Amino acid sequence: MKTIPFHLITAVLAVQLVHTTAAKEIQGKCDMGRDYWLYLPDRIDPGKTYTLVVGAHGARGKGKGAAGHAGWVKDHDVIVLGPSYPHNGFQYLYQDSDKQTIELFKKLKKEYRLHDKLFIVGFSGGSQYAHRFAMKYPGLVSGCAAHSGGTWATGDYPRGESPNPKARGVVFVISCGENDTKKSFKQAPLGRLEWAKRYEKMLDEGGFVYDAKWWPGVGHSYANGARQQSVDCFVASTRLLPELEEEADQIGKLLKANGFDDAWSLLRKRKHEARVHEQRIIGRVLDRYLESQLSAIKSIDRWAQHQVKLAVRDSEDPQTLSGALRRLRSAYKGLPGTTESIVTELAKLE
Repeated sequence: MKTIPFHLITAVLAVQLVHTTAAKEIQGKCDMGRDYWLYLPDRIDPGKTYTLVVGAHGARGKGKGAAGHAGWVKDHDVIVLGPSYPHNGFQYLYQDSDKQTIELFKKLKKEYRLHDKLFIVGFSGGSQYAHRFAMKYPGLVSGCAAHSGGTWATGDYPRGESPNPKARGVVFVISCGENDTKKSFKQAPLGRLEWAKRYEKMLDEGGFVYDAKWWPGVGHSYANGARQQSVDCFVASTRLLPELEEEADQIGKLLKANGFDDAWSLLRKRKHEARVHEQRIIGRVLDRYLESQLSAIKSIDRWAQHQVKLAVRDSEDPQTLSGALRRLRSAYKGLPGTTESIVTELAKLE
């Protein structure tokens, strides 16, 4: 499998985001009688599987333009959907606004070849909707970008929702301008920035894979940094995660076949990528992946080091021990702790 460096992917995507119009716009009504706008590439490739991107509009908005994300169809393998939600409480998934998205997703899957999980993004009121939808339906969502929400599901408003542990597999990014401190409505318990930071704390304590950013000098607007965050989240959840899942299977097979050196080589490359992207959601996804894979390797490494200790204990003469250690070094090449132990023991024999 050929891997494209992720700094190149995100750089290309950032340039592509300047498109504001889609190649093909279709307006329709869902089974609930509510409007939606659909944005398609110039040509649908029957051999491709597309990701559905849902752009959730803000308060008193509508689906046209998909909250500014219609242009993603120009260069990505995506179909973009902009539903028009009912204004009275859609942010809290009231009036079946969640079912509205699900039914449209099912409808579009019958018409187009789509991945089983969608990507959802929103600003302001759309942010409120997006993160609640992702938390409620994690089996349908790969990633969620939620920016400058006026409310967050921190367990206090309006119905006591809080982060769903079952959504830990969803990639999240959240953000807010540092000057966006006002309450979004009079009865709100917190201002936007303070509330977003409370939500970040809950994501962190809940073990979610997320990135949170607070934009200096920015008020209630969709900052350029937030737009890039959305792109990063899209890349991490729809491209990077599937690639890592495939690589994890490959590493599992290598470990079973004692291909420790090849497995370690793959992980060294990922460690470098994680350092390059350490301040972004891509780096955080890589860190979580490395944590799980290194745990498996460290377990084998500890077992192999025990074998080295047994060889040292049971060998009757230096020549026998030297041969045993060299065989172990060949067998466990690529296990860092074991290799170090063997080198140390061989040095004692010299």
